[in-house]
Amino acid sequence: MSTGRLGAGDTAIQPTLLDAKGDLIVATAADTPARLAVGTNGQVLKADSTTATGLAWGTDSASFNTGYAYTSTQESTTSTSYTALTTATSVTVTTGTKALVTLKCRIGNEALGGGVWGHVSFAVSGASTVSAADERSLSSYSTLSSQWINEYGAAFVVTGLTAGSNTFAMRFNAQGGYTTPAYFANRSISVVDLGS
Repeated sequence: MSTGRLGAGDTAIQPTLLDAKGDLIVATAADTPARLAVGTNGQVLKADSTTATGLAWGTDSASFNTGYAYTSTQESTTSTSYTALTTATSVTVTTGTKALVTLKCRIGNEALGGGVWGHVSFAVSGASTVSAADERSLSSYSTLSSQWINEYGAAFVVTGLTAGSNTFAMRFNAQGGYTTPAYFANRSISVVDLGS
């Protein structure tokens, strides 16, 4: 099918409206077509009420920066509040205001007959300040000596961060009022920036 020019008074969109590969036909008002030139490589099309067309090319706000840290060393604590272990397990990631944090840890007990809750959470420092908390934790209750049966994992979406360089660090405790240490091994933290 050939494309030809329409006569004066015809209401179809003229082919001369488009100038280059990737141009889009958009509207600036009711019954008012216009050309939107293609963006640059890697840009995405976004709604933007401040432009004549209501659209604009720009960078994707979700940069998907990531980080990962792993520690195999078995270490323990008797602290009933969240604390760091001797070997830090932390990662620094440039984030927007949201991030996905995934924790994994083996939680156990090496004291014969002692019972202890082991909890694993994370704190955020740097551009943001977020304390470790039970609402963002994984936990296990161990009642037997050398109870190292399971590894546990959990993922959390954290919102309300201050955009910038943020350090996510694993924190541990032995809650429940017991003096028996909780032991932690094969622990890891991964962080994915979810943008703003």
